Amino acid sequence: MNKLKIVFTVIASSILLAGGIFLAVYPVEIIGIFARALGILLTAFGSLGIIFFIFTRDNRPNITAQTLALGIVSLACGVVLLAWPGIIDQAVRITMLVWLFFTGGVQLLVSYSYYLNAQRRWGLSLLWGGLLMAGFVVVLTSQDLWVFMLSTFIAAYCILLGLAGLLRLVLIVNQKNKKRKAIPLPFWMEVFLPKATLAWIKSTLDGENEEKGEEDGSVVTSGRVKEGATDVEILIHMSDLGTNALGHVDVAIDGQVFSYGNYDHDKDHIHLFGLFWDGVFAICEREKYIRFSLDSARKTIIGYQLALSLEDEQRLKDNIADFLQDCVPWKPEEPRKNGYANALLKQGAQLFKVAKGKYRTYFMLNTNCALLLEDFLEGTSIPKARVFGGIMTPGSLLSMFENELKRPGSPVKERTLYLSDRMASVNRKRRPQKALAELEECIACERENQGKK
Repeated sequence: MNKLKIVFTVIASSILLAGGIFLAVYPVEIIGIFARALGILLTAFGSLGIIFFIFTRDNRPNITAQTLALGIVSLACGVVLLAWPGIIDQAVRITMLVWLFFTGGVQLLVSYSYYLNAQRRWGLSLLWGGLLMAGFVVVLTSQDLWVFMLSTFIAAYCILLGLAGLLRLVLIVNQKNKKRKAIPLPFWMEVFLPKATLAWIKSTLDGENEEKGEEDGSVVTSGRVKEGATDVEILIHMSDLGTNALGHVDVAIDGQVFSYGNYDHDKDHIHLFGLFWDGVFAICEREKYIRFSLDSARKTIIGYQLALSLEDEQRLKDNIADFLQDCVPWKPEEPRKNGYANALLKQGAQLFKVAKGKYRTYFMLNTNCALLLEDFLEGTSIPKARVFGGIMTPGSLLSMFENELKRPGSPVKERTLYLSDRMASVNRKRRPQKALAELEECIACERENQGKK
């Protein structure tokens, strides 16, 4: 971890920690101070971005039109905050209202899904969803209770985020191998990370860097995917197409890929306006599956290789075997309605319907591929991305695995970028900028941008 990142982490974590403490004591006053401080920072950041674009863009390839646009937006937001600091209170309040309503609604849908699948936890999800909706009504109707929420829940959240950032920095600097406990960031700060990462890769990868990556194994094109068994690998899919832009995640072990998703597109098996689908599980040979995903499904994949102990690897296999006991073999009756499932069958995949348990119903914001992967890794040395709850997405796992890759002693050892031959051919025609850029910087930048919005 370089000095600039250490300094940035210390400053950001310290601001969160101090801001949370002051927010707990002086909730109204600190909002005004925070608005002015943020206004100054945004004004300075925006001005520097514009200056860099005007005077250094010819010598620094990473300074692009996006830098100028971000600088103008940041400058405008900074000026507005300095002129009307009270607007920040309403912005925070509206953000909280949206979060409460959205999260509460998701929990109510989760409760309904669990109820349909005879899961005992449906009552707990119903209670939690009801409490969140009650909080939404309270914040919407009472200014006094909104101030109370600022000084308690939001203050505590800021303090926890600040402490978590400082603790992670201490562990990295002192080379401590300790399993990380994650405090979830707001849902909207991670859900689009796969799409943002794909855009980052496209803008930084070029023919020369790709050839270097092929030499050291960090970049693999579809024509060079290795055959046979490999170590445990987590495959995170990225795409520009439709809902695929939110990402997808699989696990590969012993030369096979295990994938869960909403692969049954028969309208008779889609419920509640497309929110709930029948859960389908697929097992496919790794080489064929990756090539199919790259060339036919037009995806880009990041693979994280895991160095698990024998006990951890056996626990992973046992968890998968336990899950398969709830599945029954399945074959789509009408291939035209299930083009993707039929295409997997042509790759030699085995398809299963989940017959019981919470994954019998696929729900994008809960019982999805990311949550199932965490269940598969339960009891291993891989940390959870959602220790304190929150919505699980492939973006959450992308962020977690990228952080683990940088941590000394982590079981996440390597990262491979899988490109389709078509995408590799397009990138060879582009002017070089950088090799596969550090995704940690991309992810940090995307979080910062989403947080400002």
